[in-house]
Amino acid sequence: MRSQKGFDISGYIDLEQSLRESSCRNSEHYVNWQAIFEGKAKLVPGPHDLSYFDWYSNKVRFNDSANFRVIPNGAHSLLMMHRGDLKVVCVNAGCNCSDSRNAIRNVYRSSIYGDCMFFDHIIRRIH
Repeated sequence: MRSQKGFDISGYIDLEQSLRESSCRNSEHYVNWQAIFEGKAKLVPGPHDLSYFDWYSNKVRFNDSANFRVIPNGAHSLLMMHRGDLKVVCVNAGCNCSDSRNAIRNVYRSSIYGDCMFFDHIIRRIH
């Protein structure tokens, strides 16, 4: 996504949590998914999401969600541990570590957003 100044903004969003919180307009991080699906609004990563990188200011933020704990890791770039089954997901597309097999990664090309990557983590068993 591009900011108003024309610089890239990227991030990882906990889709399940964001969709769940969209039913509560009073939520601090409310996302109007209906407007996004109707094409009336754009989905923009924010500093409150799992990860957020503003290329203009070179600022990086990491936040845990109800579903994932973020683990910044230089060798793998970024890891996320699911709070339910404690499986770690590696988001580095070029990595072939065992953690990269804990989620199915799908990349979609969008004329609006550029490359969009979806991680489908199948919960094995809750601890």
